[in-house]
Amino acid sequence: MLRHVSWWAIGLCAAAASVSAVALWQFVVARWPEPELVDEHKVTYASLGRGLAWIGVGSVAAAAAVIVCLAFPLHAVPAGLVLATLGVVLAGCDARTTWIPARLCHMGWAAVIVAAAVSVFLPGGAAIVALVAVGCGAVAFGGFGLLWWRGLCGFSDARYVVLLAVTAGLVSVTAAAASIAVGCLLAAAHAGWLRGRGRRFFPWAPGLLVGTLLGTAAAALLS
Repeated sequence: MLRHVSWWAIGLCAAAASVSAVALWQFVVARWPEPELVDEHKVTYASLGRGLAWIGVGSVAAAAAVIVCLAFPLHAVPAGLVLATLGVVLAGCDARTTWIPARLCHMGWAAVIVAAAVSVFLPGGAAIVALVAVGCGAVAFGGFGLLWWRGLCGFSDARYVVLLAVTAGLVSVTAAAASIAVGCLLAAAHAGWLRGRGRRFFPWAPGLLVGTLLGTAAAALLS
């Protein structure tokens, strides 16, 4: 954990995550081409670059980075910062449009796998830990693939959960399972609230992200 590091260093890390997330939101997601087969009522990606949504994205990214720096074990911090940047951006995109660009999610896979590889060389990391974490991502993808097959979630959620499971898996298999379970509960509660407000489609990514950040942090601190 980075709790022994000075607050200015943690603040610098949070600022970097915030700026990176805003840049991704404004210059990548907001300029992403629309999918070919799409509901006519879909909120366009281009509309995400207008207004003040970037303030929320930047604020959530900064808060997520602080949680990662304070609570995650050192070897899991690089993967945690992937969640605090690209993970937050993808969750925000899902919250606004109920769509997550597939190629951006695949880039997230690459980033979090690189972070898992880097973890091997940090205190607390090991090759077996990284391999187990990647295995957690594969299992999560398969589990959510079954949920998608049953019509209970979108396939983008199955892609997105890989980022979360690999990161939590760097702490422990228990942390990965507990975090995804908490995330599913939060996502279900969020979906119920949106259903009450007349929404037809419900984003899973925001609840999954919050559940993973808090669940992984709690598991790391308790261990």
